[in-house]
Amino acid sequence: MTMQGPEADLGVPFGVRVDQLPLDGSIQLAYQVADHLPHGHTELLVRLNGVSVDRIELHPADAGKRFNRHIVLDAKALIDFNHLEFVLHSDAGDLCVPGQPAAWIVRIDNGSSIELRSRTLGLSNDLSHWPLPFFDRRDIDSLQLTMVLGQHPGLPTLQTAGLLASWFGALA
Repeated sequence: MTMQGPEADLGVPFGVRVDQLPLDGSIQLAYQVADHLPHGHTELLVRLNGVSVDRIELHPADAGKRFNRHIVLDAKALIDFNHLEFVLHSDAGDLCVPGQPAAWIVRIDNGSSIELRSRTLGLSNDLSHWPLPFFDRRDIDSLQLTMVLGQHPGLPTLQTAGLLASWFGALA
């Protein structure tokens, strides 16, 4: 993710499954500062669900360098659907040169990750939770759904399995 201009804002959504209780979390942030950092005060704010969790000041001496930063997340701040936000703020004024593309200031690398440690909660055996626990719309992982059929399933069983597979595929 590339952040450019004196005011830039990028967000990353992620969920916590309904059958998981977050115990703690962290962000492993890998980022690179542009070769030409504007003069003036520049900072990268990291917010979780609108609440500031870290503030990284960018200095001219950081220009062209790569950094890794470990940011701890408070488990109490994690909800079903979360929004991790990166806000770049610079008082350097207009960074654009006429006829040139806007200069980037910070690049958040693919090596960045969000790590959550959680405890599995038991769900009551109640069909009103359907399609849980098989599918949770908060889960960011690919759906892995195993269907077990008898040794020689008949046509109605295969049709039902096909309908369920199609329906879960549409949900995913």
